Amino acid sequence: YEGRHVPGDYRVELKQEMYLGYWKQVKIQRNENVVVQRKLKPDFGVVDFRTEPAGARVLVDGMDEGITPLSGVKLAPGSYRVELALDRHYPVVFEGFVVERGKHRKVAETLPAKMGGLKVTSVDRDRTPVVAEVLVDGRSVGETPYTGKFIVGTHKVEVNHKTGAASTDVVVEEKRISRLELDLAQSGTADMGLIPAGTLIMGRNEEA
Repeated sequence: YEGRHVPGDYRVELKQEMYLGYWKQVKIQRNENVVVQRKLKPDFGVVDFRTEPAGARVLVDGMDEGITPLSGVKLAPGSYRVELALDRHYPVVFEGFVVERGKHRKVAETLPAKMGGLKVTSVDRDRTPVVAEVLVDGRSVGETPYTGKFIVGTHKVEVNHKTGAASTDVVVEEKRISRLELDLAQSGTADMGLIPAGTLIMGRNEEA
């Protein structure tokens, strides 16, 4: 700021949002230039947020600050409720998260996935159990009879054998086990639609 003022005594204040203010009493005389300079001290703390996996929403007292990895979040000194939330994962919550003036705090957290179980068997045209390769979402995970845990949501399950193949989509639900029996005689995609956990289609579901 530059300006002209009549000679006299003045109180000069410097203010900026999220910085500590400063004031000084100055005397302006005729034909004199007075310069007031001051580096304001921050009235905030800085927080960096990292999560595994990345992409979690950062909520501070319910306000959306962005998605991890998130650096340089400026918060006024005080205590906050901080929540790290990600779809299909359990949130991490801090009650009484303290931010100190002029301090830099780093948060790194792992968000546990919500998991469910999957049991897969395969049979031939005579309903005889057959050992076949199992793929979930395109990744080979073992052979039938197969049991494994997966993050909740929709997954594509395939079984491959020299005598045939079958596949279907299944919804894995939290803390439940979905049982699938796939018929290798029906090569290609099984005409079963989307199978949610808890639905009796070519198998059964049970509590994990």
